[in-house]
Amino acid sequence: MEDLAERLRRAEYDLVTTSPYRSGWVRGAHMVAMAIIRRRDYQVTVVDLYSGRAFLWAEGVCRALRMIGKTYVLTLRGGNLPAFARHRPGRVRRLLSSAAAVTTPSHYLLEQMKPYGDSLRLLPNPLDLNVYRFRLRERPHCALTWLRAFHATYNPELAPKVVALLAKDFPDVQLTMVGPDKGDGSLQRTEQVAVELSVADRITFPGGVFKTAVPHWLNKSDIFLNTTNVDNTPISVLEAMACGLCVVST
Repeated sequence: MEDLAERLRRAEYDLVTTSPYRSGWVRGAHMVAMAIIRRRDYQVTVVDLYSGRAFLWAEGVCRALRMIGKTYVLTLRGGNLPAFARHRPGRVRRLLSSAAAVTTPSHYLLEQMKPYGDSLRLLPNPLDLNVYRFRLRERPHCALTWLRAFHATYNPELAPKVVALLAKDFPDVQLTMVGPDKGDGSLQRTEQVAVELSVADRITFPGGVFKTAVPHWLNKSDIFLNTTNVDNTPISVLEAMACGLCVVST
């Protein structure tokens, strides 16, 4: 979504983006408020649709948009959305049918969400290959990179366990875990697991990085580790492939 916003601005579209807040209810309330307060500043709204509590935010935003007569497009996100939809088929179907268009970034979501919407359109996650320098790893070293947000969905605590297993056979194993802290305690739990397994000295945590810096961090290693519990078509995995890393994924 951030890439889309940047490209639209470069194409000289007037754009309103929301919300910068992390807190769930504050974030949801801010999105609804902005939709209403800024209603004279836009004509069409793009709403990301996730599962769980985030579904409620999207539902609230779309209800507000209907009240003020605004057109909106839904973009399906998150690998857990099909499971969520199976438990709430009526609500999901009503929301999808209310949108002017529904897009999905993967064939997986297109297939799984077809029962809830007749006119889903596949718009694959884009990647500008000119930004990524490909290097074939013919003899990969045991240097790993993990690149996601620190949140329970992405199961970051599995990464130090992998390092502990590899250390038995590869004494030079190193892991870099790149990503912002989403504030649910995942970062702290991951650090604690690393300490308990005596691999803390093998793992570095540079934090979140700018999108433009991602190729630099990926090319510091040869193996990309993706530990997520459930996923869709992660941009981070596509980026790792574009750089030539060997991808190991759940």
